[in-house]
Amino acid sequence: MDTFPCEIWIHIFEFTCTDGGQTGRSISLVSKLARDLVQPLQLNSLCVTSARQIIGLREHLETLSVDERTVYHLLIASTYPDPDTRIYPTQIYDSLTRILRLVARTLVTLTTHLLFLSNPILPQGLPFPHLEELTLYGHFNTFTDREAIPSLRRLHISTLSGGEMLVRSIARGCPFLTHLYVLERGLSLRVIEKSLGVFRDSTPTAPSTFQLPHTIKKILVETDLMYLRQGHTHTPSNGVSSHRMLNDKIAQAETSFYLNRR
Repeated sequence: MDTFPCEIWIHIFEFTCTDGGQTGRSISLVSKLARDLVQPLQLNSLCVTSARQIIGLREHLETLSVDERTVYHLLIASTYPDPDTRIYPTQIYDSLTRILRLVARTLVTLTTHLLFLSNPILPQGLPFPHLEELTLYGHFNTFTDREAIPSLRRLHISTLSGGEMLVRSIARGCPFLTHLYVLERGLSLRVIEKSLGVFRDSTPTAPSTFQLPHTIKKILVETDLMYLRQGHTHTPSNGVSSHRMLNDKIAQAETSFYLNRR
């Protein structure tokens, strides 16, 4: 390692420490120099997937200085804690929000998969100045009444309910959003049409009170086939799929918005 400047090794380690923390720990075992060089980068990308790991990460972060708590990419997931662990959902939620308060200033991507929690995942009043991509698997309440996250561009939210209330939360919390991924059961195609301000010519309807950001470039709607078989989605009489019709309407809305701004 002595044949290369430390700056080059640090640059190499920055590209390798992106897998949840395992590579950083392995590099630190190579030598004392490697440990010293990789130490500031070990937390760049973290993945915790159990209740014990979530609590352990919180405890570890609390021992570090502000400069040492540089986390860019974070995935937090857990199933409902087993009774034998003597860990309760409230402890997981408290540890989660504490972790976010400790690393919010540097986070670029955040993914949470905590289906048993119904509380807002992002603490109120906590800024995320650099957060660009957010993925939430869980209850609708995990993303309600959220202040604006100015850097957020991509939102993946998997919730089975929401409708116009979800649109309101997205519009308020993601004013510059470009990519949105939702479940059709949480945000139907018809609600998306209304929130984009585009409607079927043959069936005019009142526009939605809440509009999705005009910066939206792409909306991906995940379809539940069982849900469709139960007749919960609209099928146009002309045989054209609702998804294709929506894509056409999004393109029309983009053109209309561009022309109106000229």
